[in-house]
Amino acid sequence: MLDALIGVYERNILGYGTTAVLPYSQGLSRFPAHLQQLDMESNGKSVNRFGEPVNYVTGPVIFGEPGTNGQHSFYQLLHQGTDIIPLQFVGFKNNQMETDVVIEGSTSQQKLCANVVAQIVAFACGKADDNRNKNFEGGRPSSIIIGDQLNPAALGALLAHFENKVMFQGFVWNVNSFDQEGVQLGKVLAKRVLAHDTDGALKAYSELLNI
Repeated sequence: MLDALIGVYERNILGYGTTAVLPYSQGLSRFPAHLQQLDMESNGKSVNRFGEPVNYVTGPVIFGEPGTNGQHSFYQLLHQGTDIIPLQFVGFKNNQMETDVVIEGSTSQQKLCANVVAQIVAFACGKADDNRNKNFEGGRPSSIIIGDQLNPAALGALLAHFENKVMFQGFVWNVNSFDQEGVQLGKVLAKRVLAHDTDGALKAYSELLNI
């Protein structure tokens, strides 16, 4: 519930339209993609449960990658871009493989944890520098979910957490989080195009509108 309300506050009060999900575990490499489907398909709605237009914004755009991948790609925009994008970190205290090799004085899991902490501090506090290219404004909002270890139980808890988060946000926005009409339209049109055996997309669309 708290996570859901944080998301509503960021979306509706602060006006942030995008959220980045950043798991620091390679085992969750496809987790952000799952949350894209869960969140955007459920709450990407512009009418309420009664079919009436809403006069407020609803579900955000969700994207993300495992943290160490993201650090070498889109973190630049997150740190110094013109848009402020809320960040949702997921991290674990212990390696999911039970054993971890010490490299240069620390294990890979310790390095992951250190990177999570460093990024949260950097996003929040920034760094002043006379060279504007090296100046970080900070003030980027973030939250973190910390677990002991990524295992089946922890993954199930994460899935349940985000499913309930999306459901609670749907309640707040008064939308039906359980239909997918935007997905169905494309399927119907594709069948019509195939039925014409030509590139008759416009004709198929016209016929659909006349139904």
